[in-house]
Amino acid sequence: MSKLLFLDTRDSNNPDTPSSTNWEINLPSMNNVRGFNIALQNIEIPNTVYPINSKNNKIYFAENGGETLTAALTENSYTGSTFATEIQTQLNAAGTLVYTVTWDNDAKKLTISVPLPDVFEFISGGQNAYEEMGFDDSLFTQGSSFTSDAPINISGSQYIDVITNFSTGNHSVGTTSNVLVRVPLNVSFGNIIYYEPSTDDPLFVTESNLDEVFITMRDSKGNGWDLPFNANVSLTLKIIPLY
Repeated sequence: MSKLLFLDTRDSNNPDTPSSTNWEINLPSMNNVRGFNIALQNIEIPNTVYPINSKNNKIYFAENGGETLTAALTENSYTGSTFATEIQTQLNAAGTLVYTVTWDNDAKKLTISVPLPDVFEFISGGQNAYEEMGFDDSLFTQGSSFTSDAPINISGSQYIDVITNFSTGNHSVGTTSNVLVRVPLNVSFGNIIYYEPSTDDPLFVTESNLDEVFITMRDSKGNGWDLPFNANVSLTLKIIPLY
C-alpha cells in the first residue's frame, strides 16, 4: 500500500541551520520499507534567495592600468535603476576615479563611464556580475565608457533542481544526477513557489531501504540555492513499496 511522506527542512538533523543548501532527515518510522518507488506530490519553496548574491556580486576592475580592485554589490533584489545606482556606489567606493552609471530603461542596458583622460577596464574573476550586467568578454579592454552588450539580467535563477540521495536516473547537465524534480522559479522575489507535477508517475529507484533522505537544491547555474535561516522547504512524496 502506498504511503505519503511529508518532509520539512525544519526536521533536518542539523537544527542549528535548518535552511541552507543541504539537509539530512532521518526517517526512523520508515526504516521497515524495503524496496520502493517514489512519486513527488508537491513541493513548496520560498523564493527568498536574492537574485544578486554572493555567487554573482563581484566586479573586478583596474584603473589606468593599475592593480586589480574589487567592488562587491550588496546582496539584494534590484530594479534596473537601483541596480545602476548600486554599481555606481560600489565602484566609487572601491576605486579612486569618479564612476557614473546610467540606466537606459528602453534598451534595458547600463553605461559605465569615467571622465577622460582616465580609463578603466574590467578584469575576469570568479563569482562576477558581468552576465547580470549584460556584458560579454568584449568588456575586458581599457576604455572610458562601456555599455552593456545585452539587456541586464537580474531576474535570478530560472529554475531550482531538487536533488536527493535516491538513484532516480534523472540528470541535470553540468551539475549532478539524481534530480527529483526541476521546479520553475515563476513567482516574484519574496513569494512562495508551489509546484505540483502534472502527473504522479513514480521514479524507479534502486535503494533497498528508506531510512533517511538527503535534499540538495541547485539553481540554473549549478550553484547551491542557499536559503536564509528563516526559510524552509516542504514536500510530499508518495512511497510505493515494491513488496
